[in-house]
Amino acid sequence: LSLYSMNSITSGEITNLLANDANQVQFVAVFFNHLWIAPIQVILVIFVFWYFVKYIAFIAIGYTVFLLLIQPLYSRITKILQITDERLKIMSEIIKSMRIVKMYCWETAFIHKICLIRKREIIQYTFYAICDCIQLIFSYNYT
Repeated sequence: LSLYSMNSITSGEITNLLANDANQVQFVAVFFNHLWIAPIQVILVIFVFWYFVKYIAFIAIGYTVFLLLIQPLYSRITKILQITDERLKIMSEIIKSMRIVKMYCWETAFIHKICLIRKREIIQYTFYAICDCIQLIFSYNYT
């Protein structure tokens, strides 16, 4: 690698790519088949419901549409990776300029800044866990 490319990407960014983004790629690879199987299953279930219970099938269809509308909202709410990227970027900058931070006694200011970002990150993780629990309740209640 060239010297420019070695200096432009920090080790924190590489760690973040391996930890978070690779996990998302693995998640997509595991559930990719559901993109084409799910619509076929929904159509088949609608026909079976219509054959056996007629108009009550609209309740199941409405519930399915409700779950489909919640999914994009759920993914937009969780912005954990952006906050983690911000924290890693600030930590990388602090480590690179540790002599200046020590010389001007800026440790407490940076500690407060990092603690604030970490608190936001923990709140997002908690909110993500709550949303994940609600999603699991809805999905397993459906069956």
